[in-house]
Amino acid sequence: MNKKCIKCNTVKDLTLFVLDQRRKDLRTSSCKECYNKYRRDRSGCTPREVFPKGFKRCCTCKELKEVKEFHKYGKVVYWKCKPCWNKYTAIIRKQERDKVLEHYGRKCSCSKCPETKEEFLTIDHIQGKGHRHRKKIGGHINKWLIKNNFPLGFQVLCFNCNSAKGIYGMCPHEWKFTLTKKEFADLMDQLTTVLK
Repeated sequence: MNKKCIKCNTVKDLTLFVLDQRRKDLRTSSCKECYNKYRRDRSGCTPREVFPKGFKRCCTCKELKEVKEFHKYGKVVYWKCKPCWNKYTAIIRKQERDKVLEHYGRKCSCSKCPETKEEFLTIDHIQGKGHRHRKKIGGHINKWLIKNNFPLGFQVLCFNCNSAKGIYGMCPHEWKFTLTKKEFADLMDQLTTVLK
């Protein structure tokens, strides 16, 4: 049985078409050659090359590298080498972080802290328990916040204010204005003895 390829307009044997269970004749509308060319053009990869055993070409940097230089997901080897994959994920994470900071504000939420440098800002769980939440969602808080449409209960704090809130229960900026100097000195003495 024969079929006409819609890409190259040639009549070919049905076995020269890719299987596709969504179609009535169970074959794609383009032949394998045209189908593979289309997929290569779309992905940016070169046609199938024969590599020495244990080697693969990265689709981004186009370098021939050992398979151990690629990330694996089970038995599947990724199409980008580790350095290219890391650059790609760094760009994605930066974009996610920018969206989150844009939504929650690009400055420390502590009323007395003037920090606005993005390198020092972090997301804080207002009610605490951030460690448990990150463990439950598997890390990537920015991705989770975007996916869940920026829920309430989160704020932007600088690393200093966030660390102090996690360790001492409140930000040092708040201590100075709610405690007397003597109470503050006593608290600091207690903390230094505990940390020794």
